[in-house]
Amino acid sequence: MTDHRLAINIGGVMKQMILAFVLVMLPVTTHAANWIKISENPGHDIYVDAETIEFGTNTMTFWVMDNFAKAKKIGNKPYLSSVSKHQADFKAHTDHLLYISTYSEALQAGTLVESGKVDLTEPVIPGTIGATVHNMMRLVYEKAKKDGK
Repeated sequence: MTDHRLAINIGGVMKQMILAFVLVMLPVTTHAANWIKISENPGHDIYVDAETIEFGTNTMTFWVMDNFAKAKKIGNKPYLSSVSKHQADFKAHTDHLLYISTYSEALQAGTLVESGKVDLTEPVIPGTIGATVHNMMRLVYEKAKKDGK
């Protein structure tokens, strides 16, 4: 499984605000994927699907794709990318992992390694990849709510 607690530095509030604006301005549907890179780090890139974002009361559900330069493993099965569905709870400051699929190659390519529903809720830990994604998505949520979405 992807460890979303690795510390990163992606470069400041302005970059986050620009991403938030771009994500909110894109049309929201439930079918097609429109992956937007939100983090580029040595060995680990993160994307959010801007077209499948769902807004709730103090929550937002969205898909994340992780790409790794070096293979991760589930048991003894290596994978280079994963796609996971998350629900961010902005009031409780938690991330609920709902679903994950792992692939043998980057960008969901190659063979499906493992796939299934998950029910894991964790607190958002400051200074981690999870916190960075959570905070960016909070900006998107706040902008969408302000715009009446």
